[in-house]
Amino acid sequence: MFVNFPAGPTETYPDSVFYEAKALQGGLLPPSYQDYQILGFIDALSNSPAKTAGKIPAIIFLTSADIKQISNATIAQATVRGVAVWHAIGCEIPGSFNQLQLGEASLKNSEVYLIQLTLPEAIGPGIPGRLFIN
Repeated sequence: MFVNFPAGPTETYPDSVFYEAKALQGGLLPPSYQDYQILGFIDALSNSPAKTAGKIPAIIFLTSADIKQISNATIAQATVRGVAVWHAIGCEIPGSFNQLQLGEASLKNSEVYLIQLTLPEAIGPGIPGRLFIN
């Protein structure tokens, strides 16, 4: 969903923001990760309804704390295709029993917004939730 400022209408573009959750021990999530799954996401987003309408689609990586950064190759691929890359790290709330919370997402390629003279909106921290273990 995109809001046109200062008081314009809200526009909705389906399939234009992907959330990808990864819990790994280390790694950078290159475009080739899991048989090029990440490159496939970037490709799909670069052809999304938002991109076609001149807006900026995005992929938001939600990861475990072991993934401290996203691969430069992934960021470069997304930037060339006009796709924003965001990264939020999840962790267990100290002293809780399986209560998890995501930190604030950080933008990894602000140039996709600058090229279009657009300001990104911050993606704040998530609401604590419980991890269910079977």
